[in-house]
Amino acid sequence: MSLQQILDQVPFVAHVGVQVEDYAPGRVVLSLGTELNCSNHMGSMHAGAIFVLAETAASAACATHPDLVGLRLRARAAEIRYRRPAQARITAHAEITDEMADAVTAGLATRGRVDLSVPVEIFDGYGNSVARVLGAYTFRPPA
Repeated sequence: MSLQQILDQVPFVAHVGVQVEDYAPGRVVLSLGTELNCSNHMGSMHAGAIFVLAETAASAACATHPDLVGLRLRARAAEIRYRRPAQARITAHAEITDEMADAVTAGLATRGRVDLSVPVEIFDGYGNSVARVLGAYTFRPPA
């Protein structure tokens, strides 16, 4: 099953139209356009839509890293900093480095659960930074 097919199984993610642009294990680039009513009253991308794209990218990066596949993942918190309005398609870039994955596996071995902060950068079609998100996730061993 492709990453796009997996994301399409999440009703809200499919509803807003999140698309996979690029993918490698632990690294994703997802996109979202304004064509599916993701705009606000000013015609720019709605702040909530930007957040949905960022949170989906962070979760997908976590869930696809080979060392983290199969672990239980739960969003704990997030901080978003909006930098500028986006008038059209945006992309979210998230990556779980091997060092981040190593910290998770080491923490699970000693504590049984571990928290990880995942940075996500959101860009508009011109390469301008639209927002930066730092998502906090808790990992637990498989059930």
